Amino acid sequence: MFRLFLNLSLLILVVSLCACGGSEDGNNGAGGTGGGTGGGTGGKTSAVVPKKAPVGDPTGAPVSASIGPEGGVLVSDDGRFEVDLPAGALAAPTDFSITPLDNTAGGGVGTAYRVLPNLQLAKPATVRFNYDDADELGSLPEAFEITYQDDDAFWRIVQGAVVDEFEGTV
Repeated sequence: MFRLFLNLSLLILVVSLCACGGSEDGNNGAGGTGGGTGGGTGGKTSAVVPKKAPVGDPTGAPVSASIGPEGGVLVSDDGRFEVDLPAGALAAPTDFSITPLDNTAGGGVGTAYRVLPNLQLAKPATVRFNYDDADELGSLPEAFEITYQDDDAFWRIVQGAVVDEFEGTV
């Protein structure tokens, strides 16, 4: 689980799990392109060099809902990704959508997700990725990270992501 403190200004919120270990270039798979958040790599090293990658293509239809000042949760169609907006995060009802995408993060595992719209929140949202045993092949849950693709198409690691092995969430 990860609390998004700055805002939900994520053209693409691409959240996925990452395989253990880094790439030969020391990037640990955190390079990429797009604008948003996405799957990264499992190696928790300090020398990560972001790289650009193309934005993933949609792999399914978006799920959308209007969320108002009372807050609410939007869950991807596959149930693996959710955004939880607390009461007071929004001043007025706002239409949100989650679209599944090809994951273009180096070393990324699973589906990436685009969350719209881009906007400043009054309170932090929580994003959660649900993983299963298949996602753990070749890795360990404690090595999972969340990455996002910024507006310049670079993949960045989200700091402060929490892995809950009992619940199977990041």
